[in-house]
Amino acid sequence: MGTREFRRRVALFLKGEKSLPGFSADNLRVNRKNLTFMDEPRFKAAWGLAKAANETAFGRKGGTPDIRWRAHVCCWAATNALKLKGDFVEFGVNAGLLSMTVCHYTDFETQDRKFWLFDTFEGIPTDGLEEEKKARADRINADLYSDVWDLAQRNFSSYSNAILVKG
Repeated sequence: MGTREFRRRVALFLKGEKSLPGFSADNLRVNRKNLTFMDEPRFKAAWGLAKAANETAFGRKGGTPDIRWRAHVCCWAATNALKLKGDFVEFGVNAGLLSMTVCHYTDFETQDRKFWLFDTFEGIPTDGLEEEKKARADRINADLYSDVWDLAQRNFSSYSNAILVKG
């Protein structure tokens, strides 16, 4: 692609043109990249199961966020990490959209290791925060978070080696 075509496409994108080829979600925009991973049956099934199980966690926020690119990168990393010794850990799990995708993709229940899943499961803690930071955290919590402990427990109930740690 020449400079003129590139500038034309950038101008269209900045004007809000949505029909450009590529992927645009999760604060990421890529053009002219191989996106076949989205249709790969194993990934598509893992993402679909995790997305459906997490819908209620994001209900008031406009639906489950499209983090497929990030999820695929995590699935790739997890697949490679399974060749090493040690457990898996995720901090900031919420209801488990990303970690569920990884669990489904890697058949984690068959692995001889644990997946430690840490979160408050109810948003950003505000105890001990200065008033300005507390007000900001309260706004973020109201917009983005809800109590998802029960949902997270349900989501990982079929994974005896996935351990939820609340706190």
